[in-house]
Amino acid sequence: MLGVVVTLADICGYYQDSKSVDLMGSLSKMKPKDVVVTRDGKRETLEPAKLVPGVICEPTTGMALTADLRVIQCTLGMEVDNSSLAGESDALKRDWNSSNETPPESPNMCFFGTLIVNDKGQGMLIATGDETFMGRTVL
Repeated sequence: MLGVVVTLADICGYYQDSKSVDLMGSLSKMKPKDVVVTRDGKRETLEPAKLVPGVICEPTTGMALTADLRVIQCTLGMEVDNSSLAGESDALKRDWNSSNETPPESPNMCFFGTLIVNDKGQGMLIATGDETFMGRTVL
């Protein structure tokens, strides 16, 4: 009887270990993708952790933003999904023109945690980490 209990405990332990390994593998795939930036006139690819305010970032379709940025150039159809910030289900058009609206509503701003759903553009990083709109809202 004891042998059966020990065997069942080992099988359950093995199953749980394999599930946790699978979970850790899937979490590592969620690591933010590297970002194409222009710094000192040179294009390069950086890890999101190495981004600093002032560099020019090139957001494209499918990119999850890892910092706040001010759009300085974009295609006419550039759209951002701000549902993680505002709960708004519709993608919002972005524009490089400045505006007098508050930053969360301004069409020339894109924020950490949002997703580029259409087209591409260029933007200057203005905040990273806890200094982002999301970081300040949470803190």
